[in-house]
Amino acid sequence: LYLIVGVPPVYTTATRQCNTGFDVSSLIVVKSLPTSLAGLTVLDVCSGSGIQGLLCARRGADSIVGLELNEEAVITARANAILNDLDQRVDFRQSDKLAALNAAERFDFVVCNTPSVPMISGTIVPTSLEEIGNVVLVDLLAQLSAHLQPDACGILCAWRSFGFAGRTFQANDIASQLAEKGFATTVHVDRAPNTIESILRGLEIELERRSSMQRTEAATIMQRLRGQLQQPEKPVDGVYNQVIFINRTRQQAKRASTT
Repeated sequence: LYLIVGVPPVYTTATRQCNTGFDVSSLIVVKSLPTSLAGLTVLDVCSGSGIQGLLCARRGADSIVGLELNEEAVITARANAILNDLDQRVDFRQSDKLAALNAAERFDFVVCNTPSVPMISGTIVPTSLEEIGNVVLVDLLAQLSAHLQPDACGILCAWRSFGFAGRTFQANDIASQLAEKGFATTVHVDRAPNTIESILRGLEIELERRSSMQRTEAATIMQRLRGQLQQPEKPVDGVYNQVIFINRTRQQAKRASTT
């Protein structure tokens, strides 16, 4: 693939905020994709530069819908589709999670590469460790199954979540929610190089940058978040990255719909 991408802000050559960067998370996701998607329809959530959806097209997918919140990234992804002569099969849409999908749209395969920087939703303070981190993935789970075929499968990625002894609280919660929809999950977890304190500081900076939030309000939220990490029944020893493979047979889907 030929790709137009920006320079991630952590690079010394970066000149401004990057909306279409290519980093290690992008590489992990594309290496996790199946070698063949011949004849399938694909949903690409958090499509960014378009690399995931375009690679799915290269691997035989009939049609791909890419959803991305950032307008500049959507424009770049469309340009990348034209650059690779794949624009007839890939449709990139600006969308807050799944909002741009029609109710009747269904897909055989889903790939979701959530933002690599943890965040929390709005001003709502998480009440559990499961809610701290990649809220994009957690928020779309309830609606996702309605847009997947009975025997759909896919890859969901969540980065830098709190965990203990090689497992994360968020992955356990995601697996539980998907099981209710008839999906089996296989989770691959890897220890991230970040410290717990660096993640908390990143969350604090993200809150302070919100125009609608006062610094005192951000400080109160952070105090509560730190309190979540002091629960003896849920010890935390670090931050982990997760690649979650999901699959569902028609029999599983039928069983889930009757419960």
